[in-house]
Amino acid sequence: MKKLFALLLALLMVATCFTGCFGSKNDVTDDTESVEDSVSEDMGDVVVDDTQDTADEDGAKYTVDIALTESNPDAETNDVSTADIAAGVKELLGEYYLPSMPLDNEFLAETYGVKAEWIDNFYAEVPMIGFHPDALIAVKAAEGQADNVEAALNDFLTYNKESALQYPANLPKVNAARVYRLGDYVFYILLAAVPDEFMDNEEGAFDFAVESNENVVKKINEILAK
Repeated sequence: MKKLFALLLALLMVATCFTGCFGSKNDVTDDTESVEDSVSEDMGDVVVDDTQDTADEDGAKYTVDIALTESNPDAETNDVSTADIAAGVKELLGEYYLPSMPLDNEFLAETYGVKAEWIDNFYAEVPMIGFHPDALIAVKAAEGQADNVEAALNDFLTYNKESALQYPANLPKVNAARVYRLGDYVFYILLAAVPDEFMDNEEGAFDFAVESNENVVKKINEILAK
């Protein structure tokens, strides 16, 4: 009799444990639903949207308002060293010319995609201070290689404008950068220190940079034109 009673007691304890476990599971489910309901109520009408549409904004903000000199791949030019062309650009811009650190063939190839075998001679430099995005790259292409140089610099220009991380203050200058070609000479032009008066005026800073780069192009034409 005692054995039968002990067996019944054991069965009762096991049944109680299962009831407790199932009860705990239901409690957790209820609590989770309660938390979700609470979060939904707190969110109210907030809509999370991680999409970005900058095309219209950038198009409106960075609109070129002056006529730009177009590249002329078929132009006949004087035979001038790229160092002499750079000297003329520096003289033109004066204190607004910021690059001061020369780039070598390896850097030109790895960063800008311009291979050494495509080059007759070149002059390239950027500022020593990393904050400034300025750059002047002047390449006289080897025979038959000007198209390759131009394509590589245009690829870098697109990357720099659309994908590279930039300080917000530099966006107007970066978007004003351009690639210009005259005959076998190809140039990447991102120049001109923007005056402080345009510190809080992105459109003004962009217009200043565009005009400065156009003046550089005109100076290049003046030096190379036959």
